[in-house]
Amino acid sequence: MRDNCDIGKFRTKGKVFVLIIFIFAAITPIWNARQAEAARPYSEIKVILYMTDWCYNCMHAREQLKSLGVQLVEYNVEKDKDKEWESIEKSGRRGVPVIDIEGIIIPGYIPERITGAVEMKRNQ
Repeated sequence: MRDNCDIGKFRTKGKVFVLIIFIFAAITPIWNARQAEAARPYSEIKVILYMTDWCYNCMHAREQLKSLGVQLVEYNVEKDKDKEWESIEKSGRRGVPVIDIEGIIIPGYIPERITGAVEMKRNQ
C-alpha cells in the first residue's frame, strides 16, 4: 500500500507542469509578435540578379525573388559586359545566375540559400 506522500508529490509536480505549460502558451504569442515586429519588410531588401534571357535557373531565381517581394534589380550579362565582369568579381566564377542579397553572394540557383539570405537580412 502506498502512503499519501507519494500521491501528494505527484499532484504538486502535475500542477507545476500545468502551470509551466500555461505560462509558455501565454508568452509564445507575445514573443512571436515581437520577433515579427523586429523583422524588416521584404520590400526593403535589395537584391541584384545577374542573369541571361535563356537561363532556366535564372528564371526560377527571378520567380522566387519576385514571390518574396524584395527590391529586385536584374542585369543581363550578355547585353552589359560591365555587369558580366561585376558578377565575376563578386562570385569568383563565370556563369549565371549570380545573386547579390545586400552583400551575400549566391552563385547559382539554390532556393534554400536564397530564402535563408533574405531572412537573415530581414532579421539584422
